[in-house]
Amino acid sequence: MQYQSIVEEKISQSMLDEAPGTQEGQKLPQYLVTLSVGIVVISGGTTIGWTSLVMAYLTSPDSPFTLTKDQASWTGSLLPIGAFFGAILAGPIANIIGQKLAILSTGLPLALSWLLIFTARSVTWLFIARFVAGIGLGAACALVPTYISEIAEKSVRGVFGTAFQLSLVFGIVYAYVTGAVLCYNNLSIACGILPLLFFLAFSQAPESPMYLLRRNKKIQAEKSLRTLRGNKYNVSKELSDIEKEIVNQEKTKVSFFQAVFNRTSVRALTICLGLMVFQQISGINIVTFYSASIFKDAGSSLKPEYATIIVGVAQLVATIPSSLLVDKAGRKMLLQLSSLVMAISLWALGFYFLMKDRGNDVSSYSWIPLMSVVVYIIFFSVGFGPIPWIMTAEIFPQEIKAVGCGLAVVVNWTMVFAVTKLFQPLLFYIGTAYTFWLFGSATFVGLAFVFFLVIETKGKSLGQIQTELCGK
Repeated sequence: MQYQSIVEEKISQSMLDEAPGTQEGQKLPQYLVTLSVGIVVISGGTTIGWTSLVMAYLTSPDSPFTLTKDQASWTGSLLPIGAFFGAILAGPIANIIGQKLAILSTGLPLALSWLLIFTARSVTWLFIARFVAGIGLGAACALVPTYISEIAEKSVRGVFGTAFQLSLVFGIVYAYVTGAVLCYNNLSIACGILPLLFFLAFSQAPESPMYLLRRNKKIQAEKSLRTLRGNKYNVSKELSDIEKEIVNQEKTKVSFFQAVFNRTSVRALTICLGLMVFQQISGINIVTFYSASIFKDAGSSLKPEYATIIVGVAQLVATIPSSLLVDKAGRKMLLQLSSLVMAISLWALGFYFLMKDRGNDVSSYSWIPLMSVVVYIIFFSVGFGPIPWIMTAEIFPQEIKAVGCGLAVVVNWTMVFAVTKLFQPLLFYIGTAYTFWLFGSATFVGLAFVFFLVIETKGKSLGQIQTELCGK
């Protein structure tokens, strides 16, 4: 059965008693489309979670190609390098072929990467697979948040915006759980199935109405909106609002460099790029990539793979209520709370390692590593996890939106690479305790950044956000 017919059947069943021309569109179609596009993000999340669980195997004699420590580090770091290039290419490609087709294409490198990992018999092919996976992940990170923001109604934009982070976390947990029970090759198969499911689910999804109207395809845009909002929703007003926004943008259209360097764009770039930088220097990918190693080094009584699953599940569970909190409490307050508690958690973890490294008896403090990481993950998931992606899709002027979102993802993955590559040298030169204190202090600086520079976007239209950025 075709995607649209499924949506319309569900709509007709739930709207029998509604009057025609309703002011609120049906949420079910928007949920279904968001769920389908989220599968590619889930697939991307598995490429992140995979690293933590397979490193012990790949560095053991049982591996078909035993990795050195440096090669193991590159296995993790090649993912963000690939994501860097994927993010750069995503925006221009989407402008040419459309967001839907561009997003569909992100599943190809992800599927190919798992095939390469399954068949790899040398380190070189493993490296190629991780780089290719990064291309798909980076492109998905650049395209999916914007697509979701353009198909969702304003009243639920924040809720739907958190679907990106929720999907990413679900993918990480999926890799953690399957990796704990499956062998290396079967894990590749379990993860490789996801891109195929994505192709089946998302192929029937509608194109972004905003993209269609910008290409003067009004009939297709109306059809897309009806698929997303339901047949009894009055699409005329929303279409008119989108058209007016596009016309206004065309009237005020300037050269790219003028658009980038005006006050509004500079503030938008500062906020988005700053949030991406602080998201990564909080150390989230250190915890994600090396969680098993952290618990092993901490001497935790719990098996590292089980502790890793607990952390992943905590992140997933915490991300779910964040979808409700983000439109209730607001973006800025959650970011401030998130950065404060994350900083304290990292400082506590550093304290534990300081005591352990000095030879003190830490048996009575053995709960600190797991508790610190779980609390850290929970507050990351309600603040600095989803909100930078939500705001990236919200605050850029349309004329630089594609480039701005791509640049934000490029900065994000550049920081992922920098932080993951610096982690091992930092452990060697300054020790584990001071490394976590350093990340904790950087996270606390992020609190000041949010307090002084980030604006609140909760419940505001694009026009209202642009006005506030302009300082009017």
